[in-house]
Amino acid sequence: MRAIAYFLYDPQAPRGDPATRARMEGAARRFCDAGRYTLERAFAYPLGQTDPAQAVDALCLFLEAQKTPFLVTVANPLHLGKTPEQGVESLLRLDSLGARMVCIQEGRQDPLRELYDAMAPAQEAGQTSDRAKHIRDAMYRKAARGEGLGRPPYGYHLGPSGKLEEVPEQGQVVRLIFHLYLEQGLGLRNIVRELNNQGHRTLRGQNWSMVSIRDILRNSAYVGTYRRFGLRLPRSHPPIVDREVFRRAQDLLESRTPRRRQASPQPFLLSGLAVCSQCGNHMIGVTRRQSWRNKDGQRMHGVYRYYQCQSRTNQSVCQYHTWRASALEEAVAAELRRQITAKPELLRPSAEGLRQAPPATTAHEAHREQYLAHVKQAAEGVMTLSRLREVLAKLQSPAAGKGAAQEQAPAGEGAAAGEALLDEARWQSLDDARKRQELARWIDHIAVGDKDIYVTLKAG
Repeated sequence: MRAIAYFLYDPQAPRGDPATRARMEGAARRFCDAGRYTLERAFAYPLGQTDPAQAVDALCLFLEAQKTPFLVTVANPLHLGKTPEQGVESLLRLDSLGARMVCIQEGRQDPLRELYDAMAPAQEAGQTSDRAKHIRDAMYRKAARGEGLGRPPYGYHLGPSGKLEEVPEQGQVVRLIFHLYLEQGLGLRNIVRELNNQGHRTLRGQNWSMVSIRDILRNSAYVGTYRRFGLRLPRSHPPIVDREVFRRAQDLLESRTPRRRQASPQPFLLSGLAVCSQCGNHMIGVTRRQSWRNKDGQRMHGVYRYYQCQSRTNQSVCQYHTWRASALEEAVAAELRRQITAKPELLRPSAEGLRQAPPATTAHEAHREQYLAHVKQAAEGVMTLSRLREVLAKLQSPAAGKGAAQEQAPAGEGAAAGEALLDEARWQSLDDARKRQELARWIDHIAVGDKDIYVTLKAG
């Protein structure tokens, strides 16, 4: 694999100092020689005289003109931007161009983790013990060698060398999934039904779901590429599907992915509260948009919102039953109103509890917490860098900022919202965020059947 060295050096450093250009370039060359990488070029810039954004731009322009992936070595990830946040943006940008980044300085192995530690609150950074750092660094070194960490993906197990090896029976199921999707033209839901009907089960012995099928179709492990801790190692282990097959699957998935509208969607008030009375799985909100022409040739549009059992939607099991969203939400509010009216003593402690609730965090603080949580997940290998790009793009969109602001509940409105449950007109005047907050505070769960609902209140 070809490699590039990127670093900022100190032009005033005395000869022999580790920060000189010659010493830093030499360190990158030794690292590449040890890993059998070919160091082709060094992007070196004087520290204090260079805008890191312009330096990264030059590196990206070079990578865009190449046809093969590169390993990019860095001495200090903080040199990727003026701030750690800019460093994260640069790292994600380089990853999108097929570059794998690695730190060569002793004690610094994972660039994203270094950037996260620079942004994390001081109290959290101080909680990381030396032993934990040693463990993390050891795991990173294993990942750099392509050795598996954690549970292997479906279709593989860890062989004697510590690398992924195919499980033949599971590998056949993986190939079947790609065949059904590409050659038979089946959608995710129909693939789920086919696998479950044939008796195939997941690693945990459960029914397949649309999410598990989509994860397999998108997992580059099946073409021999290992990903962990932000690393990307092509040809790390035996592939199960051909690269051309995998590419076709990605193209088809992309073509079938609906383009997200910029406007914030209307929330489903009962998400997380309503469960199917038959199988106990959650009822999920579904939005369908249709267009047609009437007899006069005029184009008409309709938006339909309803709740449906998750087992039915994702696993093609459980009986088909559905409720219009407005009908179920109105029925739940009416049933909650009936139960409170029958026991009026429930209202006072509930309202008092809201008055004593701690103040909500500001929208800026909430945004910051979400940003750090996503970066931490990627630094710990829970989330891929491509997925991190997606969630950060959504988090930084204007719609996301507006949504965070709407989540803040004005102080002193708790009692009014609680009492508004008894007044249908006042209840309808509340916005969706306040309705959702109040329902979640009162309701433990809602069992939904074909025609009946059963609302269980929280104890106390």
